[in-house]
Amino acid sequence: MRLVNFILDSHSWVQAQRAKDLQPYLKNIRLVSHTPSEFMAAASPEVTRGVPVWLASWRIILSNPELEDYINPDKCLMSVNSHYNVGGGLKPSTCFRKGADPVESYRQAIDILKMVKVVTCNSQILYDLLVNDLPDIRLTPNGVDSNFFVPNRVLPRNPIKIGWTGKIKEAKNYRLLERCMNKLSKFNQIVFFPAVVDRNNPRPMSKKEMLWYYQSIDFYVNTSLHEGAPNGCLEAASCGIPIITTRVGNMPELIEHGQTGFFIEPTEESLMDRLKVLPDIEEPWYNAINMKLRTEIVMNWDWSYRVKAIEEALEAIL
Repeated sequence: MRLVNFILDSHSWVQAQRAKDLQPYLKNIRLVSHTPSEFMAAASPEVTRGVPVWLASWRIILSNPELEDYINPDKCLMSVNSHYNVGGGLKPSTCFRKGADPVESYRQAIDILKMVKVVTCNSQILYDLLVNDLPDIRLTPNGVDSNFFVPNRVLPRNPIKIGWTGKIKEAKNYRLLERCMNKLSKFNQIVFFPAVVDRNNPRPMSKKEMLWYYQSIDFYVNTSLHEGAPNGCLEAASCGIPIITTRVGNMPELIEHGQTGFFIEPTEESLMDRLKVLPDIEEPWYNAINMKLRTEIVMNWDWSYRVKAIEEALEAIL
């Protein structure tokens, strides 16, 4: 069993769960998770520069520049999981911190990514954005554990429950959904049931809690202005929950408009038009979309299929 040091921001966030999900499918590779401080404290640069390292996000270097001294570029893989500090998406200005120069930020990102042997990204949109400057970039799409995230019913409730998960930040466009749901609340046919991570609720839900959450809603909404690969959409889809989403991340690859979900524009008019007609959806159609979406996930998006590209990327640094 060969070891790869998996460097992540925090043991409690999505990157850590992704490593746990991947591990059963990596037959000859074991991921050992560290935060940057843990990795640098474990040994001197002379030791760590000899071991394979996977930076869960290239942006870890931005906040931990000293990490460069501990990494051998020929044994390092960096992943691009989002548009932050890179650009693109439906509203590029939301990709950069306030006051930052987008052109300079993009160039800084490219310079960092060119330092290492292997770069991966998790959506076709990100790949197309970066491939001209990084011709060897690899597309390693996210997967989902379809044996864990399973449906428990196939008919919508009355009132219909709308779900959303994540941190409240500009790129997530959460306030748009909140405004629309407040306007619709007077009709008593749709209720909003978000799972928000913020100051009042800082701990993300466990994997089991997320399963219960998805099984308790009828539609999952993603209003983001940009995403790498919205994991909430994949997990909800695996539970057979129809998706209403903007065209971000890997959603254009997953959703067939009107058949497995709906595309919207990131505007109040577009979202309201879609939400208003949800109570008119009949049970046979809902059951059909549930089954078609679930089948698509099981056949094409399970980690057992998606792991191959990641394995090949890791082999290149071993």
